[in-house]
Amino acid sequence: MRSQEVDAMIVDEMHKDIDRLNKVTDRFSKIGSEAKMESMNLSVTVQEIIDYLQVEHQKQVQFTSKLKKMYGSPQFFVDFG
Repeated sequence: MRSQEVDAMIVDEMHKDIDRLNKVTDRFSKIGSEAKMESMNLSVTVQEIIDYLQVEHQKQVQFTSKLKKMYGSPQFFVDFG
């Protein structure tokens, strides 16, 4: 289609649709399969979530993290293996 004289915006939107459909197809293909497990540092993950929420909802909600104050610099790990 790109070689034909077609509106570039239409082609770009079609490619976005194809990408979305590929993601949906990939998600449905994983139903019933064994989950991929990995170790992760929960303290980093929790802090990233708090940072994100503070930016997105700074006017509505005030966030306070007490993990570092209570436990120093915690290293929480979850092993799903």
